[in-house]
Amino acid sequence: MCIVDRIEGDYIVCEVDGKEMLNIPKSAVDGTVREGDVLVCEKGTYKKDDHLTSERAKRISELTADFWS
Repeated sequence: MCIVDRIEGDYIVCEVDGKEMLNIPKSAVDGTVREGDVLVCEKGTYKKDDHLTSERAKRISELTADFWS
């Protein structure tokens, strides 16, 4: 899984499988992305996977719910 960590200049910096960082040129990304989005690669182009991004956000929300109560 490739998760957007941050955007730096002309690159989108992603964490891949929780192990390594990958710098993806903005030109290789289809559409607009933001920190925390999950990207998938199809034919050399990266795009946001809305379903995986929503599932990840839901899991994080559930894990952090006890922190704020």
